[in-house]
Amino acid sequence: SRGRLHSVRVGGGYGTNDCFRTLASWTARNFLGGGRSLALTAGFSKIGTGAPFDAGAVCPSLEGEASSEQGRERLKLNYNLSAALRFPTVFSPRRSATLTIFGERFSEFQAYIRQAVGFDLSLTQQTKWNVPVTLSYSLSYGFTRADDVVFCSILNVCREEDVAIFRKRRYKATAGVLLFRDRTNSPINPTRGTALTLEGRLAAEEIGSDPEIEFAKGLAEFVSYHPVGRQTVFAWRLRWGSIRSLDRGFEQQDVQLIPTEERFYGGGPTSVRGFRQNELGPVVYVDEVTFLLDSAMQVIDSLPRDSSDILVSPTGGNAVFIANAELRFPLSRSGRLAGVVFVDLGRVVDRTGPEEDPGFRLTPGAGVRIFTPLGPVRLDVAYNPHGPEKGPLFRRECQLIGQTLDCSEAEQQPEDYRPQGSGIFGLRNLRLNFSIGQAF
Repeated sequence: SRGRLHSVRVGGGYGTNDCFRTLASWTARNFLGGGRSLALTAGFSKIGTGAPFDAGAVCPSLEGEASSEQGRERLKLNYNLSAALRFPTVFSPRRSATLTIFGERFSEFQAYIRQAVGFDLSLTQQTKWNVPVTLSYSLSYGFTRADDVVFCSILNVCREEDVAIFRKRRYKATAGVLLFRDRTNSPINPTRGTALTLEGRLAAEEIGSDPEIEFAKGLAEFVSYHPVGRQTVFAWRLRWGSIRSLDRGFEQQDVQLIPTEERFYGGGPTSVRGFRQNELGPVVYVDEVTFLLDSAMQVIDSLPRDSSDILVSPTGGNAVFIANAELRFPLSRSGRLAGVVFVDLGRVVDRTGPEEDPGFRLTPGAGVRIFTPLGPVRLDVAYNPHGPEKGPLFRRECQLIGQTLDCSEAEQQPEDYRPQGSGIFGLRNLRLNFSIGQAF
């Protein structure tokens, strides 16, 4: 019947760094015959944090973003709109294809904003080992914005007119291969089995990418789940990634030209939980002082400030290694409440950066899970014995005349900086993470 050929799905949730989020999709099966399907999807996040749906301080973990102009931009509504047409067979029953047209705006906490439109074309082949291999091509046109000090630190480009070159809209074209082998017993809350992901992507001028966006990137992840007794599960994960610029015809060093959104970041509820989102690895700090001026350009006063006003901007790295292990056990007979103890180990580095390699960071912790129809609601508390990462400190002076704010270029200070950090319950070494779904 007609009703069976169409379906609608609506969902919502809340995350520490996404605030409120929602997803809606409409799917038409056997679209234009031949077993094709058409899926229209709309997803939104950062609902309640900034324009146009600012609901005040409903997401306390994001309050620090409002202290800078770039941060306020990152608080604005994120979206992903897409139309995906799937072909179930392409010259073979074991081969399928999907064409997706999309428009998106997404922001990474304290790091960058990415806005683009484009399309993805993928071809999936089922091998004789029942492991699908996907070849893909993606072309997008958009821009990425980060704080000026990020470009100053990782590109040695500090003047505003030079930074503008890296912020303009560009074409990014990538060709990729993905192998995904899933032998777990559940996509939401697996208790046994393994999953392996191997992915490689290449961006080059020959396939349509901007000459300043050329790189090779690899990522591997392995997850394993082992039942221990009746309802207890031991789970562990290894994740490794590396990226390099093709470095053809540029004066700068190769790894310095990797796009901001393609670099690796660590920390947060699905990574090393003892660090805030993206704050594991290379970071830079900004000490911004604002002076109030009158119409005669005379200083009236300066805005009050303390050490908490120093902003952090993760710059990301070109290599990452993450290892997680956790023991999940029941806390109630019904099985709806569970406890977790975990250990996270990670390292994000810039292999050619001037900073010393800080080595691996290990953060243990514990948490609870409440199982709902949407998946497990997760609350974790992690202990970080290392404190925040050390990084270059930049100082920037701003002048506020009426409603106009004018800031000078950031100047790097001679010594690196390490903040005291902040935690929960008045303890600086504790970090709280709240989300929906298992960490891995």
